[in-house]
Amino acid sequence: SLVSSILDSAHSYKGHAEWGHVADLLDNKIEVADTYAVDMGLGSLSANDAITQGMAIAAAVTSDSISEAVGLIGVSAAEISLG
Repeated sequence: SLVSSILDSAHSYKGHAEWGHVADLLDNKIEVADTYAVDMGLGSLSANDAITQGMAIAAAVTSDSISEAVGLIGVSAAEISLG
């Protein structure tokens, strides 16, 4: 698909001195999304909340860190009990 091709192309710059941060940013955004939706099993009650909170969380992700974004989720992994 087109999206997969774009992501594959961006990841070809992983470790590149000038453009490697793009691949790192994509990896970090995927990690935060996976943490929120899969590991924590969270979602939103309304489409508006999903968009607003999702945009804020995504904007907080950087190529160097996910800590601020994970903090915006508002729930720690220790508070989650899926069982």
